[in-house]
Amino acid sequence: MENKKIVRRQRELVELLLKQKLITGDMVEKAREETTRTGMTMDCALEKLGFITAEDIVKVQAQALGIPYMDLSDYIVDKAIVGLLPESVVRKYGAVPLFKIGQTLTVGMLDPQDIVAVDQIRRVSKIDLIEPVLVSGKGIQRVTEACYGTIKSVDDIIQSMNRARPAVTASTATDEAPIIKLVNTIIAQAMHDRASDIHMEPGEESLRVRFRIDGLLREAIVLPKKLQGPVTSRIKILSKLDIAENRRPQDGRIRMKIENRVLDVRVSTFPVMHGENVVMRLLDKSNVLFGLEETGISGKDLKVFRQLLRRPNGIILVTGPTGSGKTSSLYSALATINSIEKNIITIEDPVEYEIPLIRQTQVNPAAGITFATGLRSILRQDPDIIMVGEIRDKETVEVAIQAALTGHLVFSTLHTNDAPSALVILKPIPVKSKKVFA
Repeated sequence: MENKKIVRRQRELVELLLKQKLITGDMVEKAREETTRTGMTMDCALEKLGFITAEDIVKVQAQALGIPYMDLSDYIVDKAIVGLLPESVVRKYGAVPLFKIGQTLTVGMLDPQDIVAVDQIRRVSKIDLIEPVLVSGKGIQRVTEACYGTIKSVDDIIQSMNRARPAVTASTATDEAPIIKLVNTIIAQAMHDRASDIHMEPGEESLRVRFRIDGLLREAIVLPKKLQGPVTSRIKILSKLDIAENRRPQDGRIRMKIENRVLDVRVSTFPVMHGENVVMRLLDKSNVLFGLEETGISGKDLKVFRQLLRRPNGIILVTGPTGSGKTSSLYSALATINSIEKNIITIEDPVEYEIPLIRQTQVNPAAGITFATGLRSILRQDPDIIMVGEIRDKETVEVAIQAALTGHLVFSTLHTNDAPSALVILKPIPVKSKKVFA
């Protein structure tokens, strides 16, 4: 009976989305193929394929139910209001107090029709007038993270370590719970702050931790110097690096799961004045691909970009500094033009998101697979569209341009501060046709 109810709700949702022209019949067919392949629901499939956002789905559901909807993506959290309910109630019912006007408390809920939850909120908050509004799961998660965090705070962990032992060393602490919790907390906080990188920078008297968010480094926390060795060793153990070697750079990788989200963390260590500098690049494998509208492209630019995506050949380069969203933009573009009629192949370092129907491979220098050699092999696989994760050298540029000149549509990224700088980098490369550059 419950399965039939879910199927009916999903069918009604699809009909509403079609009626409001938020999706097309072709999108529905592709989503059905995805549900058959993975077993996920239609709304999740539509979201994963980048056809619609979670907020769009919730907005349509609110209109169908006749219940007010509220977008919490930019909501400024009032901790005093949220504090009207204990954390256990907020997490149990997926309900968070948003604001109070007079004697009425407005509560964002995943299920505003849950009478039991509304009664419990009324009883615990001691406020009789409760006005439920529909919010998305991501909105609830954002507010609860801002108020409660995900694990114990770093300060609490450090205090517990200080109470347990006056001094902490790498040999005695790396296998113990406090250091494990500390490292996990830092990575989890970076994930929730949508950081692309974590920098752990040793100083003379402390270990500074900074997150790169939206391209800018921001200080997250300063750890006592005595924790530098244990924290660095813990990260090395996780990434299978040599903890005894601290005189040369090392590269490793961590695959970990935090709150049901799979993270692929690339780790780089580098010897500096006061120890080893550690940089971790975070790749959230659980991220859902978003549509082109959410990349920040809008209006006339979005229309032009869509026209470029329909070209049969040429090269489209997305430029920008580290963490600016280059790869995410390319994934959104690929998801938009992905279809059973096209052979799309990518070579990446690493594969960040898996997209149905697209053949994706990863750079492996040990096996002789670089961007340039992999691209040459891809050209023998009869591709229509090729994505090269990053252009790093002249050889890759030459092969990519040649592919664009021979009837392929090529996507790639360049590390530059702006789009015009890409032409400066590519200028020395001989190009036979100006039309190659989209």
